[in-house]
Amino acid sequence: INLDNSASFVASSAFYNNKTVQTVNLPYATSVGNYAFYRCRSLTQVSLPVCKYIGMSVFYECSSLSQVNLSMCEYISDRVFNDCSSLSQVNLPMCSYIGNGVFQLCSSLSQVSLPMCESVNTNAFDGCRHLTSIDLPMCSNIGQQTFNDCSSLSQVNLPICEYIGSYAFRNCYSLSQISLPLCKSIYDYAFWFCSSFNIITIGYSSVCNLKNSNAFSKTQITSSTGSIYVPTSLVDAYKSAPNWSYFSTQIFPIIEPSLSFDSTTGLLSGNCSVLISSVEINSFLSDNNIDRASITQISLPYLTYFAGFETFAGCSNLISVSLPVCDDIGAQTFES
Repeated sequence: INLDNSASFVASSAFYNNKTVQTVNLPYATSVGNYAFYRCRSLTQVSLPVCKYIGMSVFYECSSLSQVNLSMCEYISDRVFNDCSSLSQVNLPMCSYIGNGVFQLCSSLSQVSLPMCESVNTNAFDGCRHLTSIDLPMCSNIGQQTFNDCSSLSQVNLPICEYIGSYAFRNCYSLSQISLPLCKSIYDYAFWFCSSFNIITIGYSSVCNLKNSNAFSKTQITSSTGSIYVPTSLVDAYKSAPNWSYFSTQIFPIIEPSLSFDSTTGLLSGNCSVLISSVEINSFLSDNNIDRASITQISLPYLTYFAGFETFAGCSNLISVSLPVCDDIGAQTFES
């Protein structure tokens, strides 16, 4: 399907269950109505470069769809790509809203870019078993069952997220650690059956509302081998808080990160342990007017994992890195 500049929108159910359409190129369409390409199982490519709004279930069960261009899209309604089993990569640089079940059962999906997304809703990535990492730097809300059954998901970046919904990470067997610097509420069974999950770091300025201790059911935290890191000033409050008190012996203070930079040798060093992210590195470099290109050496002897993504991206002259106890390095940590 190739339409000229007269086509500014696609009506609801326009190509519903069409068995022959293979490619869609709509260079001037700004919106697509509900069910427009529902179950178009021969559809392989879609280009909607200026489209801002996608209605409900537009590409539902388009099982051959593998390439999508939605570079200007701001709003993705419910179940848009549900069960698009051939879709492996999605880039939505302008999207601020992901509806319910948008990528549910996208079994091949392994890479997603959502730098502007503010809310990810119920079942959005449910059953995306090849998804290994997710970076949501602007997201404040994770809905119920958002990453349910994402069994390969091991790295999550949610630097400003305030709410984690019920069953949000259920059955994420590969997820071992998460940092939630601004989290205000964690709901029932949020990390249920995350069998590798053993560290959570919460940096919010008051006690995060844990709706039920079952949020960590079937994780290493409930088996008494995991750790909960909170601000030093709140350790006692957490130990006596409802539901958190159940884990009182596993609650520890965050070791406040201390970084230093030697401009003569180009050495960046510090005592950081578990709470280090690209946000903290950016803040340190900015506050001290340090150019990333001037960093030639990194030594962080106590660092056990990176909480963020692209932590040292852009350190183009880096020649030496020492991380003797680190066992978890985030995506694109040393990119470029």
